[in-house]
Amino acid sequence: ATSLVAEFRSFDLIVAVTGEWNVDVLLCDLQSRKTGIPPIIFGWVEPNATAGHAVLLDSSDDTACLRCGFSDSGRFSRPVTKWPEGAEMFQEPECGAVFSPYGPVDQAWSQALISELSINTLVGRATAKDYHIWVGRKDRVEQLGGDWNEEWISIHGNPELGGRVIKTSWMSSASCGARHETEAA
Repeated sequence: ATSLVAEFRSFDLIVAVTGEWNVDVLLCDLQSRKTGIPPIIFGWVEPNATAGHAVLLDSSDDTACLRCGFSDSGRFSRPVTKWPEGAEMFQEPECGAVFSPYGPVDQAWSQALISELSINTLVGRATAKDYHIWVGRKDRVEQLGGDWNEEWISIHGNPELGGRVIKTSWMSSASCGARHETEAA
């Protein structure tokens, strides 16, 4: 692990899009401990790829903490969309496998969002805690059985028909715990 951290220091940027919460927490913790790793862009999609997120966190900002926006188990606290239980995943007939019905076209919006933030970071046009949100089309969300999340609307406003990018700053939470424990250590 020590050699991996040393190798990270030679990078200009880390883009974390694995969807593995434990990996994201490790990267967040390494950065908060001022280990010299570069800025990190975390990216993820919501169910059915109907919304996407990209956040830039940099150790130059002591309040930059990915965990502030997630539960301890990695559930995002402010999704754009909401879904009835079970509507996010479908089961294949005659098989135990489950899947979310989206593909490359649906993901393209989120990939572009993450790519744009990555390029802006590398050329110096982004700052720590930049947070970009792709809000998919309302008709697609409704077609798949979802809706806009009222809590998200109360913070960011009604996206109406969707199909837009929102640029804001990443949240900080005094109740985050994990971030504040590493600062006290």
